[in-house]
Amino acid sequence: MPFIRRTSTFFPILLILSSPLHALDTGQVEKRILDLVNAERARRKLPPYTHSPELVSLARRHSRNMARHRFFSHTDPEGKDAPARKRTYFPGLFGSLGENIAYHSGHTEEEVARNLMRSWMDSPGHRANILSDQFTHIGVGVAEDGKQVYATQEFSELVALLEGDLPRRIPFGAELSLRFRFLGRFSKRRLTVVVHFPDRSAKVFVSKDRYYTGAGPLDPIWDGDRFTIKVLCNKGRGVYNLTMGKDGSFDPEGLRFEVR
Repeated sequence: MPFIRRTSTFFPILLILSSPLHALDTGQVEKRILDLVNAERARRKLPPYTHSPELVSLARRHSRNMARHRFFSHTDPEGKDAPARKRTYFPGLFGSLGENIAYHSGHTEEEVARNLMRSWMDSPGHRANILSDQFTHIGVGVAEDGKQVYATQEFSELVALLEGDLPRRIPFGAELSLRFRFLGRFSKRRLTVVVHFPDRSAKVFVSKDRYYTGAGPLDPIWDGDRFTIKVLCNKGRGVYNLTMGKDGSFDPEGLRFEVR
C-alpha cells in the first residue's frame, strides 16, 4: 500500500501470499529492493534514489511493528500514521513523505525482493512512489514473523536534519540557535526557511512597507554542508513551527517547539 504526501499521501494495501519462509537475511532483501527500485528508475532515465539512514530506520521500525503485532496498515496500533511516526522519532528531519507497504513470503531473499517489487510495480499508486520525479531519497525496511515478510518503503525529498536536541526549556524572548545538516539535492540558494508564530497577528517586516503576518522567513548561516538558523522567540508564548522547503514553498510538517 502506498502513502504519499508532499506534505504526505497514502495508497492501497498489497497482500501477497506464498509458501512458508525459511529464515531470511532481511538486510539482503532490503538491499535488493533498493537495487531493483533504482534499476526501474534507470530504465526510465530517472535519477537514482539516495539511501537515507533515517528513512531506513523509520521503515524498519514500521515493518517490525507490523510483524510483531500482526497488523497491516499505514497506521500502527498507537494510531500513528507515517507523518506522525516521523514527527515522533525524527522530529528534526525535514522533507515530504511517501510510504509503500506490502507483505509476502518466499524461499530466498531474491525471490521475496522480486515478488515485492513486482507487486508494487503492478499497482499504480505504489508505482508512482517508486518512479516519482519529486522524491529524492528512500529507506527500505523488512521484517519477518516466521510466516510472512513485511516490507516498508519510505520516500522523501529530504531537505535537512537537525543536529543535536532542542533545549528542554525555551523562555520567551530567547534567541534559539539551531544547527542543521543540509540533505537537499538542490542548490543551497533555493532553500526556504519559514517560522510560524503562536501570535498569528505578529508582523515581520522585510522592508519599510512589506511584512509577513503570523510567520516570517529566516536566512540560513552556511558553514559547508551545515547551516544555522536563529529564531528570536518573541512573537507570543506557545508553539512555534519551523518549516523548510525550496523556492518559496515549504512542507507544513515542521519542527515544533514550545516557548513559555
